[in-house]
Amino acid sequence: MRSGSISWLPSNQDIFLIDAFSYGGNSGSPIFRKMIIAAKPGNLEWTPLKLMGMILGHQIIKIDNMLTLPNPNELRFDTTDMDINIGLARCVYVDDIMDVIHELLRLNK
Repeated sequence: MRSGSISWLPSNQDIFLIDAFSYGGNSGSPIFRKMIIAAKPGNLEWTPLKLMGMILGHQIIKIDNMLTLPNPNELRFDTTDMDINIGLARCVYVDDIMDVIHELLRLNK
């Protein structure tokens, strides 16, 4: 379990992004909202946890033709393609998950 923050919350999309340093294997993890409602020195009051959604996968940046470390015995550089994890997770809203579950239950009756 880790904390993060919403980094992109569009009004016209079915997904949102959170900044929680996600990585491969986090898909399917639940996203909960927990907010501070009162802060006093040495004491924080929190709202109850609320299920907000689920992680679909993490966002990567693909870098083409990145220079690699040269071989010290040769006078040339090699290049490679690399995917870099930037820590953002693509998430789906819990309402959309529930719509799918209800549709599956309806089809299985």
